[in-house]
Amino acid sequence: MQFTQPSPQQSPASGSGGGCGTGSSAFGMMARCSQAMPTQASVRFRSILDSTQPPALYLRMSANTIADNRRMSRFDDRAEVWLFGYGSLIYKADFPYLERRPAHIRDWARRFWQGSHDHRGTLDAPGRVVTLIPERGTICVGMAYLITPEVFEYLDHREKNGYLRCATEVFFADGSRVDGLVYIATAENAAFLGPAPEHEIARHIAHSHGPSGPNRDYLTDLAAALRELDADDAHVFAIERHLQELIDADREDADGGFYGSSTPKA
Repeated sequence: MQFTQPSPQQSPASGSGGGCGTGSSAFGMMARCSQAMPTQASVRFRSILDSTQPPALYLRMSANTIADNRRMSRFDDRAEVWLFGYGSLIYKADFPYLERRPAHIRDWARRFWQGSHDHRGTLDAPGRVVTLIPERGTICVGMAYLITPEVFEYLDHREKNGYLRCATEVFFADGSRVDGLVYIATAENAAFLGPAPEHEIARHIAHSHGPSGPNRDYLTDLAAALRELDADDAHVFAIERHLQELIDADREDADGGFYGSSTPKA
C-alpha cells in the first residue's frame, strides 16, 4: 500500500475542544499539544522552530509525562478516538482496540532523537527511540487504532518517558481523514537526546539494552513494520544499514578477521 502526499486543499482548520484551531499540520498540532505543558514549557514549545533562543534558556520538562497527559481534555466527550502510532505502536499493539488501519499524518518526520530510560535503555544509559520532528511537506506513515478513552490509562504509562498526547488529523489510504491523537516527545522533555549522525545513532542503539529488550530489536522491528506498510523512511533505513554493518564487523572480528582463523583444528 503506497501513501502519497495529500493535496494542499486537504488541510482545513481543526475543530475546538481543547485545541487552538490552527490546522492539521505539524505547526498547528504543536500549538494544540502545548496545552498539556506548564506555561513556560508551552511558550518554548510554540517556538520550537525558532533557533534564535540560546539553548540554555530552554525549560526542560520532567521525563515522566503521565500527569501532564491526564490534564488533556480534548476528547473527553468521545466514546471512541483514533490513535496514530509511528514507532513501536505500529507493531506492538498490546492494548484493546476496536479497529486498526494503516494511516499517515503530514508535516512530521520520524527521528531517533528521543532517549529511552524505561524500555530500551536505563536512566544511566538511555537507548534511542523515535519521536516526531516538524518538517514541512513530509508524510509520516504509521498505524491508526480506534480506541476507547479507558485505554489511555495504559498508554500514558507506556509512553510516560517524555511523550505528550497531541491532537492531530489522521489520513487514511482511501482519502478519508479524522481527528485523532498521537504521542510526541518534544525537545523540552528531560529524556530528549536530539540529533546525531545516523552512524552514531546506530552505534548507540547497538550497545543499548533496557527492560523491554535490546535497543537494536526496536530498530529492526520498526524497519520491518515500515516495509510491510510500503513506507519509505530514509532515516530509519539508514540507521538499520549502519547497525547491520556494525553487526557484520563484530561477527568478522569474532571469526578472526576477513579470512577467518588460520589455526587448524585438532
